[in-house]
Amino acid sequence: MKGKKSDDVYLTIYGYKTFGEEHFAEEFFQMLNDANPAYLSHKIGIYEPIKTPFSMEEAKKMWVESERVGELYGGIMLKGQKTRGDISWKNDNSNIVGLVMSREFVIKNNGTKKFIELAKKLFLWSNGVYGYACHISNFIYKPGLSHETCLGHITWMTLYGPPYVEMFGKEVIQIAPCKVEEFARDRFILLTSDEPMEINPEMLEIQERIKKHPGEDAFCRKEPFRTEPLTMEDLIAGRDSPSTEGYRSPDLSSYITDSGKKDEDDGLVVKINDDGTMMTYKVKPEQKK
Repeated sequence: MKGKKSDDVYLTIYGYKTFGEEHFAEEFFQMLNDANPAYLSHKIGIYEPIKTPFSMEEAKKMWVESERVGELYGGIMLKGQKTRGDISWKNDNSNIVGLVMSREFVIKNNGTKKFIELAKKLFLWSNGVYGYACHISNFIYKPGLSHETCLGHITWMTLYGPPYVEMFGKEVIQIAPCKVEEFARDRFILLTSDEPMEINPEMLEIQERIKKHPGEDAFCRKEPFRTEPLTMEDLIAGRDSPSTEGYRSPDLSSYITDSGKKDEDDGLVVKINDDGTMMTYKVKPEQKK
């Protein structure tokens, strides 16, 4: 017996801001409640399984505790009757906000408008630089590449922050062949249809035109399929990962802070054994005299 076909809508936002203080937890869950009380989670957790009953006080406590558990990062997962998602942040100032809910739930009772407004608010709140929302059939997949290297493709909703506005040019984004709104200074939302829907040829054609409009070199390209097996030499040279060459991407260095993780890697040595296996060990850095 075949399982039920997924009809989920995904919202993903990449931003640069840390959320360690408990007032951020209250702001986040309040935004969900203001958009639609049904967006609120019934259970929360730092790890799977998500089983702690939701209350604002418990959420704030867990929110702060997650940084102590993760050391270099924090975050919380949420699960409701109709929604699920997570928010996470790292000490380098980066964060990701993700929400998933059924398409029927998104569009019910004029819900699409509320969903779009929530996406805008979360984008501003998280200091978002890039985001998207789409039906699962239009989901973005970029094997081994992050948004810092290239974007996936155009979906139902695309969100651009200042770095991408500067890279593409505000005038270029404003005349993209779709519905475009500058909802805050240098923050744009692009919509390819009135509501999220299962992908179809007409929508794909529209999205392809929008992708070509600012230049395809900013978007993930299809890599040629590799038929021959990888050798250890290939793995050491990084040939198991897609090429990052030739992409156009914004400079995000001003958004990123030093997480302190680099110090942990000082003195780390990787030795390639005669049989091709690798051994990692740490040595104490030599003290300067």
